[in-house]
Amino acid sequence: MNCCSSETTGTIEKIPVESEGGYTVLIVGARGIRNTDWITGKPDCYCEVRAVGHGASSEPLFVTKVLDNTLQPIWREEASLPAYKKKQALQFKIFDKDLTGSDYLGKVELEAGYFNKVGFN
Repeated sequence: MNCCSSETTGTIEKIPVESEGGYTVLIVGARGIRNTDWITGKPDCYCEVRAVGHGASSEPLFVTKVLDNTLQPIWREEASLPAYKKKQALQFKIFDKDLTGSDYLGKVELEAGYFNKVGFN
């Protein structure tokens, strides 16, 4: 998954490390996704952001909108994460939304040491 950059414009934008409501993330997109809908088209992708570590909730901190029929979703969605606590890792999981549920497609996890002090781009 990309973080905080735009392949279409070639620019990198710095997002605030902490906002008044906690941390902020910008979910740009994903690539290299496997096609789980090989009969009916391409996957309908969405991303869940979760905290991982001591005191983390089992519920996602944020969920993107579903992008239909794509192997390279571009969300460009920014979210404040007031429930995130320092020293927790952030996990980004990609799923394929289907009529009967969701198929897991992949994940990336950022350890807190990579972004807690100065942010991450």
